[in-house]
Amino acid sequence: MSLLYKFKFPVTLTVIVLYIVSTYCIADYVTSFSLIDNEIFSSIFMASNILFSLSPLVIFLFLCYSQYLILHDIFELPIKFNEAAFITSKALIPVVLSLYFVWYNYITFPNSVKELNQGFSSAQFLFGLTINDLKIINNSIWIITYFIMIISWMHNRIPFFKSIIATLLPTFLLIIFASILRIW
Repeated sequence: MSLLYKFKFPVTLTVIVLYIVSTYCIADYVTSFSLIDNEIFSSIFMASNILFSLSPLVIFLFLCYSQYLILHDIFELPIKFNEAAFITSKALIPVVLSLYFVWYNYITFPNSVKELNQGFSSAQFLFGLTINDLKIINNSIWIITYFIMIISWMHNRIPFFKSIIATLLPTFLLIIFASILRIW
């Protein structure tokens, strides 16, 4: 039995907390370059940062609950919710690491962050990366995250197609629903 599996709850909680902290730090650091000195607007930015930092919790709960509901209720497989939470948190580790990489870039290259106020395309970070490069890296990290979830479910003896359906279907349905709402 792996060491991660032995400490499921602490690992899950640590990943979620690190995810929330990294998101808040990035939002707070980028908005600190705001040119607005008005106290009302700064409090609005602070509230926005706090709400934005809760988005990782929403993402975690969405991925965790949707996979659990599909596998437990639709496919009637004997899984526990803490298994779904552990698999989701384990898969989110690359996302957390990528957020810390972005945060490191914002801190290390402050001139680039100041350039963000002038336009996203002109900023350059570590290794000469641009904002578009960071978007590509982010999308790749999310593909890896979903791949880790599928492999983890298969490792827990969930059949391949059920693992794919439980992992990808909720996100695809959410994307389709969001696209429909954008059209209206």
